[in-house]
Amino acid sequence: MGQVIGIDFGTTTTEVSYIKDGVALSLKLEDGEYFLPTVIFFLSEDEYIIGKKADVLSRNQDYSCSVIRNFKLDLTNKTTIYNIKAKDGSEFTIKPQKAAQLFLNKVLEIVQPKLISIFGETEGTIDKAVITVPAQFNPAEKEAIKIAIPKAAKNSGFNDIKVAAEPTAAAVAFSDYEELKEGSTILVYDFGGGTFDVSIIRKGEGKFEEIETDGAKSLGGNLITEKIAKCLWDDFC
Repeated sequence: MGQVIGIDFGTTTTEVSYIKDGVALSLKLEDGEYFLPTVIFFLSEDEYIIGKKADVLSRNQDYSCSVIRNFKLDLTNKTTIYNIKAKDGSEFTIKPQKAAQLFLNKVLEIVQPKLISIFGETEGTIDKAVITVPAQFNPAEKEAIKIAIPKAAKNSGFNDIKVAAEPTAAAVAFSDYEELKEGSTILVYDFGGGTFDVSIIRKGEGKFEEIETDGAKSLGGNLITEKIAKCLWDDFC
């Protein structure tokens, strides 16, 4: 039997968790860090990198057209097309859904050998994955995630994919460390890089039920950073 992993596919950063000895642990993904910047940098049309190295390269003004970020929020936008000029000079276009697939492909390529090094060749193989999405994602957006992941997972040899709302996943993680009685009600704030969600969740018989959820898909750390940068720019320029 292989591993079940959890993927927090964030607008700005992505993390992966796994279970060992009944405890949920975060996996070190790159340079000892527990997260990957959700960034794609194209070296050519067929070659790309993700994560911290991609983020560093993208800050070079000469390569500003070689990078894609914040693509998760455009997954169901059929009119969005990214015009890419790769580092080698090649030019092409790519849609958000394809960007998500490419990014998740690389995530799985990074994760699989790390799990094998921890659990061995047989037990370290990925069998199932749960991916979290903003609670405010509508059915079409959740379906876009479901489509992107199996395509990415195909190369890893598994197809059992589940999608969970981020606040629900947070509540489940909380219950692992705090004793919650049946009928307990939890208020979860999820302030991410691209979205802000608030959910009221009740613990039932072996499951969590979302009582109410609301939020803003266009409010997150990215927007606040932009506002702060603009204020500083206006003050000093």
